[in-house]
Amino acid sequence: MAIATIPASAYGSITSNNYGNWGAAQGSATGTIQSVNTQQDIQVSAIAGARGNTYRVSRFFMWFDTSPYPNITAVEYYFPAGGQAGNAEYIVDESTAFGGSGAPSPLVGNDFPNVQFGQPTTGPFQWNAAGGILNVSGTIYAVTLANTGTLNNVIVDFNYDDLNNPPPVPTTIWADVVPGEPIDVYIEITYTPTPTGWTGGSNINGIALADLGSMNGIPFTDISSINGI
Repeated sequence: MAIATIPASAYGSITSNNYGNWGAAQGSATGTIQSVNTQQDIQVSAIAGARGNTYRVSRFFMWFDTSPYPNITAVEYYFPAGGQAGNAEYIVDESTAFGGSGAPSPLVGNDFPNVQFGQPTTGPFQWNAAGGILNVSGTIYAVTLANTGTLNNVIVDFNYDDLNNPPPVPTTIWADVVPGEPIDVYIEITYTPTPTGWTGGSNINGIALADLGSMNGIPFTDISSINGI
């Protein structure tokens, strides 16, 4: 087995507009992208006002290229965590942002609803209020997706956004991802490199490899060279 570190090829947070009801905010068709040079929010806000309640939601999207690595068996997520407000849980879901599959397109406001709720790639977890690197283990489903060549994910609030439960008023919960130098958003994968096997020809001394199978008890699939050749 081997371990590889893969930084996110693309990421960003999208915040819905302010709405007068929860369903409109959680189900918004678009939102505003936060600047990549600032902290990125995951947020649920429900605030009472003179003209009624106001609701807002923020989600953090990220995309990883796992295509160079075969036979992935484990995925670990690492987030540079900033502060938080409120006692909340978060979860990583599958996403169809960044244009879906293939090389990532730029994140756009209309990616806000591109969350595959009910298809988590982590379990629920709490934020690291003290800051630093937050490590979260991926699920078997994260491993399955990683073996397709990409991980297209989004971090959302678990109890309200993911489960679509209207928050009580007032509610203000948020967590910050603070990507950039020296630490960025990344994953760490465990994988098994594909054996190269014997590539020196189809026979040895005129005997087909299929008829030999092994040399000195070692299968040819485990032999990359003989006498350095």
